[in-house]
Amino acid sequence: MSKLLRIKEVMVEYGIGERTIEKAVRAGELPIYKFNSKAYYYKISDIEKWIDGKRIKIAQAPVHETPYERLLQFEIVRQKHVRKLH
Repeated sequence: MSKLLRIKEVMVEYGIGERTIEKAVRAGELPIYKFNSKAYYYKISDIEKWIDGKRIKIAQAPVHETPYERLLQFEIVRQKHVRKLH
C-alpha cells in the first residue's frame, strides 16, 4: 500500500497550495481517504499520478511575453504597414 500523507505534508513535500489540493479533490481529480472523523489523507501514488497528469509539453506551454516585448512586436508590425502605405 502506498504511504499516506495529510494535507500539510502534501503541501510541504510537493510545494502545492492548500486551495489547489482542495480544488483537485472537488473536481474528482485527486481522491482522499478518511479513517477517523477529523483527518483526511492522500496517497503518495495518487498525488504523483495527479501531478503527472498536470504536466504539459513544452510545445503546448503558453508563451509569456513582457509588456516591452509586446510593444516591440506591435512597433514592428506598425512599421511594416507604414512602409506599405508609402
